[in-house]
Amino acid sequence: MVDFALYLHALGWSSGAIGMVLGASSMVGAALSLMVGTSSDRLRRKPFLLLYEAVVLLGSLAALASANPLVLGGAAILCGFGRGAGGAAGPFSPAEQAWLAEEVVAERRGQVYSLNAALGFFGMGLGALGASLPAFWSSVLPGRWRIARFSLWWDSRRLAASS
Repeated sequence: MVDFALYLHALGWSSGAIGMVLGASSMVGAALSLMVGTSSDRLRRKPFLLLYEAVVLLGSLAALASANPLVLGGAAILCGFGRGAGGAAGPFSPAEQAWLAEEVVAERRGQVYSLNAALGFFGMGLGALGASLPAFWSSVLPGRWRIARFSLWWDSRRLAASS
């Protein structure tokens, strides 16, 4: 969660703009939770979860490819970047939990819910660890590799800023 705010700050965003994006992201997440919960009760749950994953994938690719504030802000608001979901599927958690309840026999639900939560937290941990890798490798690799890595990063940022 903090990484995204620091990334926006490094791009020159003001704290007010960062707060607006994170606040809008939270509001959209709350609205989606209400809509997804009631809609997935009437419709099938799996399409909602697949839609969520597709939207996050597309939003992540857009944020990776561009540093444009409209693209980055829109992706952040729609996909919930920087909001944190406590290891859950964000606003699509109601559909996920209900789907598990439908598919798992009552005697195993506790185990399955626990495993589902543990895997979500494990994924959050891997994401946080992954965010630290560039800084780690730049301090470990010899100078010429550090320069090459920085050059690739700088070229990709310039390309993204021009789009």
